[in-house]
Amino acid sequence: MLGNRPDGLVLRLPGRAVDATRFGHLLRRARELMADDDWAGASTLFATALRLWQVDLDRDPLDGTVVNPLGWVQAERTRLVQMRAAAIEDRWECLLRRVAVALTAAGAPAADAHAVAAGTAAVAAAEEAVADLERALARHPLRERLWELLLTATAFARGRRAAAEVYDRAVLAVADNLGVEPGRRLGEIAALVRSGGLATWWERPEPCPAPPPAAVPARVTLPVPLTPLIGRERLAARVAAHLTDGRRPG
Repeated sequence: MLGNRPDGLVLRLPGRAVDATRFGHLLRRARELMADDDWAGASTLFATALRLWQVDLDRDPLDGTVVNPLGWVQAERTRLVQMRAAAIEDRWECLLRRVAVALTAAGAPAADAHAVAAGTAAVAAAEEAVADLERALARHPLRERLWELLLTATAFARGRRAAAEVYDRAVLAVADNLGVEPGRRLGEIAALVRSGGLATWWERPEPCPAPPPAAVPARVTLPVPLTPLIGRERLAARVAAHLTDGRRPG
């Protein structure tokens, strides 16, 4: 419905008719399921939310126009792009947890034919994750969580050597652009790839240890004077007298 306001026209629509509103609602529902360890349900809702994107906001949709001279549309665009990147990360985390469970079951000594088939399907799903995460990293090369997920998916789909190459790329990308090393979690995941414990860890990832608290600077005290700071009136008078005598002509 189109309405009038003192500063111009306004278009009033119910929330279900606005894709951005529906997108945010689906993400909230998906993350509730994710918190309850319903990874299948959560990944389905994340995929549904991501399908709402009909335009590519990685390019500037307002380029060449005079719309939005104050920049609020650009701010909203940035917010939505970051929401989409986080949704991609959450979707693939849910899927990779399911992949980890399937691979662990397929590698068990008593794995049956169904478990082995599920493991094969899990490898194919990890390969799909690699392709999608590579596309996401082309848009957001400094999001370390995307690198963590790509490292994991590559290890599941292509093995340790390919995963090591992904880790090297991540280190170079962060160092070249930010001048620092990647976060601790990426290094821990790389170590799990080398040790063969990645799938077991990914079934229920534990948070990285908290960094040690910052050292409290030592209190700096004033130096202790050689003589008291009070009761110097008599000494000050003697010094003044000597200075006066010194100024008299000889």
